[in-house]
Amino acid sequence: MLRTLFKTAVRNLARHRVFTLLNVVGLSTGLACSLLIWLWVRHELSFDRYPDVYRVTARVLDQEYPLTGAPLAEALKTQVPGVVETARIKGTFGGSTVFTVGNKYFEEKRAFFADPSLLRMFSLPLVSGDPATALVAPDGLLLTEHIAKKYFGDKNPVGETIRMGDKDVFKVTGVLKDMPSNTHLQVDILLPMSFDAKTDGDILNHHWDNLNFYTYVQLDPAKAPALQRQINQIYAEADASFKADIALQPVDRIHLYSTYPYDITGHGDIRYVRIFSLVALIILLVACINFMNLATARSARRAKEVGVRKVIGAPRWQLIAQFLGESAVVTFLSLLAGLVLLFVALPFFNDALGTTLSVDFAYGWILLGVFLLTALVAGSYPALFLSGFKPVKVLKGTATPGQSSTLFRNGLVVFQFVVSIVLMVGTLVVYSQLRYIRERDPGFNKTNLLYARLKGDLGRHIDALAAQMNTSPRLGKYTVVSEIPVNLSMGTAGVHWEGKDPNSLPMFSVMGVDTATIDVFGMHLVSGRNFSTAYPTDSLNYIVNESALRVLGWDARTAVGKPLQVWDNKGVVIGVIHDFNFKPVQSAVDPLIFKYNPGPKNDWLRRMVVVQTSPAGIGDLRAVMTRLNPNYDADYGFVDQQLSAQYQAEQRLGFLFNTFAVLAIFISCLGLGGLAAFTAEQRTKEIGIRKVLGASVQGIVALLSRGFLRLVGVSFALAAPIAYYCMQRWLGDYAFRIQLSAWFFVAAGGAAVLIALATVSIQAARAAIVNPVKSLKNE
Repeated sequence: MLRTLFKTAVRNLARHRVFTLLNVVGLSTGLACSLLIWLWVRHELSFDRYPDVYRVTARVLDQEYPLTGAPLAEALKTQVPGVVETARIKGTFGGSTVFTVGNKYFEEKRAFFADPSLLRMFSLPLVSGDPATALVAPDGLLLTEHIAKKYFGDKNPVGETIRMGDKDVFKVTGVLKDMPSNTHLQVDILLPMSFDAKTDGDILNHHWDNLNFYTYVQLDPAKAPALQRQINQIYAEADASFKADIALQPVDRIHLYSTYPYDITGHGDIRYVRIFSLVALIILLVACINFMNLATARSARRAKEVGVRKVIGAPRWQLIAQFLGESAVVTFLSLLAGLVLLFVALPFFNDALGTTLSVDFAYGWILLGVFLLTALVAGSYPALFLSGFKPVKVLKGTATPGQSSTLFRNGLVVFQFVVSIVLMVGTLVVYSQLRYIRERDPGFNKTNLLYARLKGDLGRHIDALAAQMNTSPRLGKYTVVSEIPVNLSMGTAGVHWEGKDPNSLPMFSVMGVDTATIDVFGMHLVSGRNFSTAYPTDSLNYIVNESALRVLGWDARTAVGKPLQVWDNKGVVIGVIHDFNFKPVQSAVDPLIFKYNPGPKNDWLRRMVVVQTSPAGIGDLRAVMTRLNPNYDADYGFVDQQLSAQYQAEQRLGFLFNTFAVLAIFISCLGLGGLAAFTAEQRTKEIGIRKVLGASVQGIVALLSRGFLRLVGVSFALAAPIAYYCMQRWLGDYAFRIQLSAWFFVAAGGAAVLIALATVSIQAARAAIVNPVKSLKNE
């Protein structure tokens, strides 16, 4: 029986090759898209599967941070019985560190100080070295495999010497396996926390209120709520003046749910996982709907076959099995073609999204489930519809589809175009928001500003750098800063002023500047003055932005001259600068303090030189940096490019929206074409009569198209509020955003009408040009 059904299904599909090809194209495209999205979603959901490990976060007033004070980890280990293990990590200052091997210099941006317990807590495997002692000695460090290969080639690096910065010497105590892509701990070098403890004031002085350490705790999940209360009590008892609410964040939620400032790495977003999971399901449904419409479009040709089979005794279940068998064959062919498309598209997808996804056939049961579900969903309606024909009516030629079946098929087309219109609106909105981000004025000059890192001890020899740059006519004004004002990483809660609420601990961003910074970046002073070499005491003074004034409770007219203490440095406010964006536009402008450093005393404030120049000046600046620092590679870029790089997630979202919108529209057009063919087939004799009576081809095309345009109108009426709601929710995460305009919806609706009209017109024109003699010869 099964063999007969299979052979019959294959013969029917082979006989109608065009129909089979259209179905395979539509289903394979839908399956490839869905599988591609599923691979990405599975990767995003696989991060940090450590059910008993938590990260400690601190909420201060209305702001939450992923950081805690240095003493917390030790206090948890000794004072809370339910804690199994604790570990801290801390980034090296400035976000990058120079390491020297022999006469080779390497700059690393993912070097962290860490407690030895981190290796045990996260089960980080070592290729060589002893994990029990690798991070114990203050002069030992761990390299990952690719860093070890970069520094030492194929040689075993254990026991080799590496210099950090100018003077600190370390010995390689082990080699870590490269971090997998599905962990938030993206590290290249681990340094011992015991080394940092020799000079770190937070550790030496047991500062609870300086939030500079990422603290992890391993404990029984069932005890987490009770332990969280104990941790809050520990903080309250340790420093009564510091009001912080502690929370325990499961590490498997860090990647998708963290929106904290000063987090360890960039993260994903659970919203995008949900959005594209839904998109994958919808695209697969659209492909299945396309199959249904194409199958019902052939119903008139299959009706007599069904009638004859029923007359000779075939039960309905056997006919259903036959049509489901045809669906299974088409789905199987589509799955094979979809896998081919998946392998072809995966490298481009990885390149566009910056991922390293791969197909894992260990999850073959999922492919089997997708195959069975798709075959059942796609084949169910055609099987029930075609097998339900009455043989007497079929063989007399009077069988016509009922009202319910017509409504169902129209509903399927409406669903397809609702999806297409929503995706088109989403594409337009995402594109417009990205263009707005790219073109908006951040509050400072961002064009033709070239930056370069000051490596080694170059930050202490600015005069020599200035003399060299002055020799080039292509290099204009310059400034030396701690970091470019794109996504400032330096911040502190250690700011004090007269009248400060003792329960308040706001976080201020800090940027090291010189006398030329405001001029070079085209910033605007609201009141007061700039730093000046004419005032030796300016090294103790500060300039603040307008957002800082709101936190301080001052206004621009009276702020100048008021005392302000940052860390242990007491000075006064000498100027107020207009707010500008130094964080991504999802965030409002934070409080900012400019700190002036005129000399080499604090070279950590002098890590970057920014020069006004054109792309032609890159070579000149590189030559200057090479002459002064021959052992270091020049590291430079343009400020506006760095600004654009902040929005990679949004750019990738735009890419995905564009891609899947086009594919959904393509699949919908196949389904719409199928329904148009079905309608034309049902009205063959009507078309013949109208042509005999003098109707033109254009008139018949307009007649057949009218109903489909009504369906697109219904689709637009349903899609518009859905798209509006979804896009308002998405834009709501941006402090600076576009406004939803009617033209987004009008453009998407107009495009849907044109696409539908073009698709239907092709089928209608084919039916209209048929010789009426052929249409009416059976009458």
